[in-house]
Amino acid sequence: MPLSPRQLFVRRVDILNWMLSLALVAGAWASQGRVVVVGCLVGALLATVNFRVLATLVGRITETATGNPSLAVAGLMGKLLGMAVAVFLTLKLLRPNPVAVVVGLSVAPLSLLMVGLFMSSASSTDAEQPEVLS
Repeated sequence: MPLSPRQLFVRRVDILNWMLSLALVAGAWASQGRVVVVGCLVGALLATVNFRVLATLVGRITETATGNPSLAVAGLMGKLLGMAVAVFLTLKLLRPNPVAVVVGLSVAPLSLLMVGLFMSSASSTDAEQPEVLS
């Protein structure tokens, strides 16, 4: 079964999230201390899990558009609150470098931007291709 454009987009962002997270943590491990590595690792994991939860929630909301919109808003607010608590507990308990956590959290927006630009440029080059007459 072929994937819908939304599913394809989410899958590509997930793959790029994991690739960028791995590259970020490997780079921090090779050049920085434990505190920075832990910050990058935890930030990247939080960003990746946060994106996956958000994609699942939005998918459910759009599939069942006839449902109660206040439940959808409550689910999104719960996700936001959960992310805030996770970041707070991370900073309080693990004591990583806060800048490294922010850099790790930047993995998801960077992946979204890169995949969006790739998919838009791919669709624009497909539109520019002339038809081949046989």
